[in-house]
Amino acid sequence: RRQIVWPIYMAGGNFEFHYNASKVSYEQLDLFWDDLARARRFMEALPFQDMSPQNSLVDRGFAFAKDNEAYAVYLPSGGAVHLDLRNGSGAFKAQWFNPRTATYQDAGDVQGQAQRSLTAPDSNDWVLQVTQALGLSKEYYVDSSVAQSGSGTVTSPLKTVQEALNRAAAGNTI
Repeated sequence: RRQIVWPIYMAGGNFEFHYNASKVSYEQLDLFWDDLARARRFMEALPFQDMSPQNSLVDRGFAFAKDNEAYAVYLPSGGAVHLDLRNGSGAFKAQWFNPRTATYQDAGDVQGQAQRSLTAPDSNDWVLQVTQALGLSKEYYVDSSVAQSGSGTVTSPLKTVQEALNRAAAGNTI
């Protein structure tokens, strides 16, 4: 299921699903709907409308990016990926998104203007998210103040610079 949805999103597409209710029930598709919802929430935290398929930036997997701002790379079977950030400047925040649980794992900070190698946490499918480190000049941010759950790290997107400024003024981590 995920191996179908993620490449479509990384190509800039959306997913429509038509099914024959006489052959399969809506409930039988619950796991698929969950996968689709997790993928959509991930993509909504990015400037999706400004991004484009850019598989030439990686040596494997599927890449979707807006140069110097946001990069998403889907790896169907984990492993290492080389991401070309030569057109990017400054610091970037890298996170691994688990498409099975909708949780994030910190992958550290990386610098632009070079090719970077990052390795997924295991051999399952993972999505690498690399976004410009918070300089309050971008429209989209991922909240780095995280709520820990029993299954990993949960983050929520900040949609505007004003929201980021409000959170910072209130003493919250952004």
